[in-house]
Amino acid sequence: MEGFLIILEIALYGLDAIGIGADIFSWFRGRDNRVERRSARRAGEEVPPRDKWNKLVIILSITVAILTTALLIWKGM
Repeated sequence: MEGFLIILEIALYGLDAIGIGADIFSWFRGRDNRVERRSARRAGEEVPPRDKWNKLVIILSITVAILTTALLIWKGM
């Protein structure tokens, strides 16, 4: 049972690292849309919708935060 928990922990840390990498990648890819949205808000124009990269950043950020918190709580036990 202990061996399974070690493997599960390593897998979750790996998944967390991959999630962080994907989040950073999505953040860079969505930069143009963020700049476009910010410029439109400042100019008082209609704000364009979020692109797929910005939506992915939101989802990945929340997911990574939850997974990281869960791992920290688990290791603190």
